Amino acid sequence: MTTTICQLKWAIGENIDKAEGPDLQNSDEYEVHWLRIENVYAHACAGWAIDLSNCTPRQERNVERIEEHIQAGGWLDPSEVRRITEEGCIRFEGRHRLVVALKMGDTYAPFSIRKEHIEQLRTLLNEKNNNGKTNR
Repeated sequence: MTTTICQLKWAIGENIDKAEGPDLQNSDEYEVHWLRIENVYAHACAGWAIDLSNCTPRQERNVERIEEHIQAGGWLDPSEVRRITEEGCIRFEGRHRLVVALKMGDTYAPFSIRKEHIEQLRTLLNEKNNNGKTNR
């Protein structure tokens, strides 16, 4: 499998002005890190990751809406790690964006992560570094 890092246009770094959601990247509480999507999905809380072979109609519509947004030249906000539970599962915002990224062949995606969760997340995902990218 070929590893691709960025096929999609992510509203991060110098393109932050393209973001539609809250600007977490310029917050003192968050950093953006590139994470392997499969690793995040493997540790997602029950029901949090989307299984493309078993999508609900609503999930399919949301994925289609994002695909149309991209085809129209739209930018995507990074996903956000919301919480890591005591059991070690991840709750995150932006799961439909991650499905689209996977469908388009990306293996990594940017995540806004609270600074207090970075080391715990890195350990959980066995991420040795930041994949060479930090966008602040």
